[in-house]
Amino acid sequence: MKTLRISLLTSLLFLVSMLFPVYGAEVNGIYYSITSSTDLTVAVTYRNRDYNSYSGVVSIPETVTILGKTYRVTSIGQLAFYKCSELTEVSIPSSIVSIDGWAFSECPELTTINISNGVKYIGQSAFYQCSKLSKLSIPNSVTLIEDGAFASCSNLTSIVIPNSVTKIGGGILDNCLRLDSLSLPFVGDTIDAPKFPFGHLFNGNPEENCIAAFQYYSNGLNGSKTYYIPASLKTVTITGCNKIPYRSFINCKGIESIILGEGIEIIEDEAFYFCSGLKSLSIPNTMKSIGNKSFWACTSLDSHPS
Repeated sequence: MKTLRISLLTSLLFLVSMLFPVYGAEVNGIYYSITSSTDLTVAVTYRNRDYNSYSGVVSIPETVTILGKTYRVTSIGQLAFYKCSELTEVSIPSSIVSIDGWAFSECPELTTINISNGVKYIGQSAFYQCSKLSKLSIPNSVTLIEDGAFASCSNLTSIVIPNSVTKIGGGILDNCLRLDSLSLPFVGDTIDAPKFPFGHLFNGNPEENCIAAFQYYSNGLNGSKTYYIPASLKTVTITGCNKIPYRSFINCKGIESIILGEGIEIIEDEAFYFCSGLKSLSIPNTMKSIGNKSFWACTSLDSHPS
């Protein structure tokens, strides 16, 4: 009897959570929860546990008036747009500082997301499985991107990760199999710094997801680890470091264009060894040293730097 009562109570609570709203206020079709009554801030949230609260084009305001008080909209809460099956476009204002976990996860019709400068944090799986999202530009205000943030965005072809980012979670681009152009910083003075992010961007099964292999040697001496990148990746832009370490892009045969940003001074031995598909290379004015066989067997380059 006790088990039956508990089961009935659980079912009742679930039904209540589905029928009754979880938001604090609704203004012009957008649902909000108050995050600070003192600072007068709110987060965008969902209506109820059905989650599918929004459709079409949504433009989030910087401020909203609730019961005569003006609140600043500072975050997009967890699951706010989760599984919104007819959501197509969202504009995020500069007042937003965080896009929390699963905020836009599984929005299959989302094609455009406009993120204004001001966002500092992108949470875990925030854009997971947004299968129609093709291009994404992350503003220079972002400092932290959590695990799986853009994973399984199967039509994503281009993404720019700015120099402001100081920490990148694992697998943020896992299963982004059409990715063609990637611009990213390397955290720290060199790309073999402790917070080195590149190899953690893609966590998928190499046989299913990838062809080109990326091999990273810690300080060029202390062991190695092989990562995998999508065969579709053609262009890589590298910024925010001063050295490309030994054999860091060995055997990445699919990459056709590499752009090295200003500030990079050293390309170590065999850094781009056997990148046979490489056709275009941009080297900055800050370059001081190019190592032995850095571009060995880069047969598609018209002229080899070394």
